[in-house]
Amino acid sequence: MSVNRSVDTLLGDPKRAIRAMLLPFLVSLLAVQINVFADTFWVSGLGIDAVSGMTAAVPFYVIFTSIGVGISVGATATMAFRIGRGDYDEAGHLAGNAIL
Repeated sequence: MSVNRSVDTLLGDPKRAIRAMLLPFLVSLLAVQINVFADTFWVSGLGIDAVSGMTAAVPFYVIFTSIGVGISVGATATMAFRIGRGDYDEAGHLAGNAIL
């Protein structure tokens, strides 16, 4: 997808822009839930104490995942602002920093 087409999608119809951003968001939430399910399933073979520990650790996992999502939303908004201004080099630098 070209840069101009992506910008046109986000700056065009708001409903279309929301639909375009919804799928990546849902995929990330699905990945988190599948990971928690897989971890709980694996730990269930280790006994009740292990499942109890896993249940206690899940909120921390969700907190750290939420922090990561928050950082990515902030980085995406900042990069979108730079792309909207036409400053593609700075947007690329911000993308590299966000990945680090």
